[in-house]
Amino acid sequence: LHLGQSNRFNLDKMIAGGQKTPGQILFNTNLNNPSLYMRGSDGAGRVSAIRLGDESDSGATSGPSTGTMNLLAGTSDLLVDTIILGKSQNANGSSAATGNLLMGSGTLNVNTLALGSQANSSYGGTVTGNATFSNTVVTVNTSLQMGVSAGSTSPRVANLNIFGGSMTVNGIYKNQGTVNMNVTNATLTMPTGSSITANNIQLDGGTIANAGTLK
Repeated sequence: LHLGQSNRFNLDKMIAGGQKTPGQILFNTNLNNPSLYMRGSDGAGRVSAIRLGDESDSGATSGPSTGTMNLLAGTSDLLVDTIILGKSQNANGSSAATGNLLMGSGTLNVNTLALGSQANSSYGGTVTGNATFSNTVVTVNTSLQMGVSAGSTSPRVANLNIFGGSMTVNGIYKNQGTVNMNVTNATLTMPTGSSITANNIQLDGGTIANAGTLK
């Protein structure tokens, strides 16, 4: 899906990259500061769900899925209940699922943001969620989930990159996967006392606030 100069979506759900089918949402090239505004179907409330690289509607399938929403080239205003980046098949398959969200200037207000989730305890593949925010003001109201386990030992990878702007996480922080964080010239404010277990944390002029432990 290629977006034009000025775009408004009033919808309840959006999925890109599900059930063996790759999908992309991005701005057309050669546009001058394009924009995207997203609200629920009533035009005012939250979009119920944005799902990128989410195969959980299917059983065991033979093909991987990758879903990407790349909004780096423009300005966005997104009001969403749940965003899922990379979620496995709902069976014992092993095909990978990858979800990528990239945002430039603008705002994201979301209740639940989940990166790298399993849907079934028998799943044997890798799920990966990648979120990159560049000069974005991000608010997570209820839950930030970095790797979500359904009981399988298979990899759950969550990569969070914040370049400029800010990200404020209220509610709870869940850490059940291989987590990589990069905070560059930005502030990541976590729920007070959060315990962050990460494979890699990179700070370059960045701040992580309120964390109880980093390990």
